[in-house]
Amino acid sequence: MALWSRISGDELWAGNGEIGLEFVRRGRTILLSGLVDEASGQNLAAGGPLWEIEFGPRGRRRVVVDGSRARRAEMRLLRRRGRLLIRLLWHDVPVGSRRVRVVAEVDLPARGKAVEWRLSVRGQTAFRLWRISFPRLVVTGDSMSVALPAGWGLNLENALAAKPLRATYPSVMGAMPWLAAYGERAGVYLGAHDPAAGHKQLVFTPDPAAGTLSLEIVTFPARTGEPRKAYRLPYPAAVEVFSGRWFEAAACYRRWVRSAPYSRPAQPPRWLEETDLWCLASGGPETAASVRKFAEYFGVPTAVHWYNWHEIPFDTAYPEYFPTKPGFAAAVRDLQRDGLRVMPYINGRLWDPATKSWQERDAKAAAAKNEKGKPYIEVYGSKVPLAVMCPTTSLWQRIVRRLVDRLVTEVGVDGVYIDQISAAPAVLCFDPGHPHPPGGGDIWSRGYRTLLRRIRAGLPAGKMLTTEECADPWMDLFDAFLVVNTPADLGELVPLFPAVYAPHTILFGFQYIVADDLDRSLPFRAKMARNFVWGGQLGWVGPHLLEPKYRREAEYLRALARCRAGAHRYFVRGEMLPPPRLEPDRRVTVEGIGAWGGPYSQQLHPVQAAAWRGRDNSIGLALTNFTDRTQRVTVSLAGYRPRRLSLPPRSARVIPL
Repeated sequence: MALWSRISGDELWAGNGEIGLEFVRRGRTILLSGLVDEASGQNLAAGGPLWEIEFGPRGRRRVVVDGSRARRAEMRLLRRRGRLLIRLLWHDVPVGSRRVRVVAEVDLPARGKAVEWRLSVRGQTAFRLWRISFPRLVVTGDSMSVALPAGWGLNLENALAAKPLRATYPSVMGAMPWLAAYGERAGVYLGAHDPAAGHKQLVFTPDPAAGTLSLEIVTFPARTGEPRKAYRLPYPAAVEVFSGRWFEAAACYRRWVRSAPYSRPAQPPRWLEETDLWCLASGGPETAASVRKFAEYFGVPTAVHWYNWHEIPFDTAYPEYFPTKPGFAAAVRDLQRDGLRVMPYINGRLWDPATKSWQERDAKAAAAKNEKGKPYIEVYGSKVPLAVMCPTTSLWQRIVRRLVDRLVTEVGVDGVYIDQISAAPAVLCFDPGHPHPPGGGDIWSRGYRTLLRRIRAGLPAGKMLTTEECADPWMDLFDAFLVVNTPADLGELVPLFPAVYAPHTILFGFQYIVADDLDRSLPFRAKMARNFVWGGQLGWVGPHLLEPKYRREAEYLRALARCRAGAHRYFVRGEMLPPPRLEPDRRVTVEGIGAWGGPYSQQLHPVQAAAWRGRDNSIGLALTNFTDRTQRVTVSLAGYRPRRLSLPPRSARVIPL
């Protein structure tokens, strides 16, 4: 169908046969009253202000305004080379004693269900901008759920009963800059299509009384709080209607992000691609014996993530990691001769202000500063105050580069794990002495990208870099991501990240393995089951798994690991397909204790399943029963068009334990 549009009085309609939009002027503002998926005929919009802006200087009281404060609102329609441009204007919005004009532009293409939104602000006199919430979508529908890209991914069923969420991007809670709400007939995707990966928040707010959900993207601009006369959001926000669930929502982002500069594969070394299992080690060279026994038991390519290889206590005296514990380098060489790969831990974000080096290197000057000029201080399990370092500063970049270089060249490790880069949230940095504009913008992603490019330039062949969690601005610069912090108590875990990025990255681990998981058994097996079918490298568990009391847990993980070793064509080089349907749709209750304390309860199908497409267009079907009972299921492959279906050989099948 062709583009169509109409303005009548206080209403504007436009569409292209796949998506329909309706804007209505009420009083002095403009609301989105229609967001229609033409395939289902469902209108997902429920009104509400389209933007909210916070103005004000640093360290002083700020003003928050939305479109209802405008003196006059206006709607215009323009045609441009086969597209419709809807221009919405809010005139004379008061900001203290000043007034600004806010303009939203909605770009409707001739085909497709995606619409691009942009926002600009202009004043006759200077204003100080703090944050922009745009677009703000208030949506409604039947049995709405919300997909949020936190860690592996979260799906919040019955989202109206969920708690509000505010997730910072980039971080573990905002691994990708999008979220989506969907019901039985249609859904809406909201994404920030920002190639610079600037500092943002993803906000989800349910209103049970009204039966609506609010989705919004909050942008923290560069030069936050500084005077300016004009600002234009440096990226388009995409709004797309779709049919389906979380997998189809992920596909909306995947179509765009494959062209983003950071989404290129990192080209990991071959040994890392062939790794099937991770052993979690901690301590001095005496640890090597139990690690060796661990690898011998499982009999698959194994890598070692080694903590506490240094003399300093964990989360204390960073970054003074050297000297190593005596004999560490020799233990690394011994394990490598046995075919294992070794990756030690360092932190890429924190400096202990109590260290000698903090004073000698004037590290405070390189720390990230809040709007009052004070360093951001964080405290973890060690109870030691640690300062967050600004990744753009030359001092911090030299420190991290030197640590990686010494570990790779002096100790001879196979790679380095640089903690927190993808996990911990970006912060606004206002230090005027740093090489970046004050406040937000892309300083966090750009600073770490510069650091990682410089490290990789000096990294010998066959060595690799990893980090905690999987925020995507560094996809092309890390070879793999440890994904263990996805919250267990917020919603259903779903593989949003591999749905977007497989086979362009490697994920390992699933969630923290706490003592309670192994003692109860079912929580451990439930974690490993999803890790397996979702294509992750397995384990991230210590040698204590081989204790006699954990025999069946170890046997289950060994069966998964050996099956995975024969399925690299799918898990390493394949593309994830929509989840297959299992009948009957029964559930088992899995209860456990989260990594940060507090109980959780999950309802999971006893058979976990996923489908993968190989490069030869064959389909690999991964299934595992993580319970103690035999499970008989029918697997529906409706919608798949394989050239052939690949099943594992009988010897590699996972059987109920």
